[in-house]
Amino acid sequence: MNRREFSQQLCGAALIGAFAKLAIAQQQTRESSKQQSASEKPTEIAMLIYPGMTALDLIGPQQVFGYLPGVNVELVAKTTNPVRSDTGISIQPSKTFADCVDPVDVLFVGGGSDGTVALMTDSETLDFLTRREKTAKLVTSVCTGSMVLGRHGYETAVEGKNGFACLVGRSWDLPKNNPAFWDPKIHGPICLSAPAVRSFLPIYLKKTELAIAGRSNDQIEDVIIDGIAKGELPTPEPGSVSYMMSKQGYLNASIRGPWLPHVMFFVPEIDPKALGSDLGDDVPLDAREEKIGRYTTIDVPVGNWSDGTPSPKMTGGH
Repeated sequence: MNRREFSQQLCGAALIGAFAKLAIAQQQTRESSKQQSASEKPTEIAMLIYPGMTALDLIGPQQVFGYLPGVNVELVAKTTNPVRSDTGISIQPSKTFADCVDPVDVLFVGGGSDGTVALMTDSETLDFLTRREKTAKLVTSVCTGSMVLGRHGYETAVEGKNGFACLVGRSWDLPKNNPAFWDPKIHGPICLSAPAVRSFLPIYLKKTELAIAGRSNDQIEDVIIDGIAKGELPTPEPGSVSYMMSKQGYLNASIRGPWLPHVMFFVPEIDPKALGSDLGDDVPLDAREEKIGRYTTIDVPVGNWSDGTPSPKMTGGH
């Protein structure tokens, strides 16, 4: 894996299932669109397509949008020449940037792998997105398409009131020698307590900034070490906790999924063996030293996922 592959993540069956249900519901109302006044302006949806995008991210949403009454959907690209997806599927644009209606009601960007990375430095496409997102009523995306829209890092989607923050963590939070450091499949939905937002999140956001800027594994680590040494980056304060309770994660190639629903505690440096982390199933936790950040992470599995369903791997009362 190399760092140009870091921007892909899985979006598969759950997304398709959701779109399929919505499509059925919308098909039932499709007849009502025939009654729409000929003079009524349709809702304009512009769906960006670009070389190397993931076709699944386009086709599913496009089918749903197509069932909506009073909607005009356009597939927009630089030119009207066919665009090849990341698996070689040719997609025919219906509009160019120049002749796309302005303003649009909905601006949509799908995800991809190398194509998304290339898009981050494509000045013509970024200029189109920048201009149109200012006037669009809704800007939305699927998977790594959000990285294009927030190409300078994480952006706040919804303001909360309790100090917590939730995001999808990516692979560059792993140790620099981990072979999955630039694995595009790695993604872990996580929610952080208020103390963790203040004292853990800044380190991760700094890593994200450096990763998006194309810095190497070694460079990212060096910046973090230097920042902590100079007091420019914090170490976790008491009460720093995170919750990884989603079924949608993909934490590494061996697990190929979200592991177990668990709570993570970020505590001052301590030998994991002192916590019994080396005793296997006899102790219901896992711990590891994060020497770069000068803290220890303690993972404690819990019984239920965030949707309330029990974890099939969990037994007993822990």
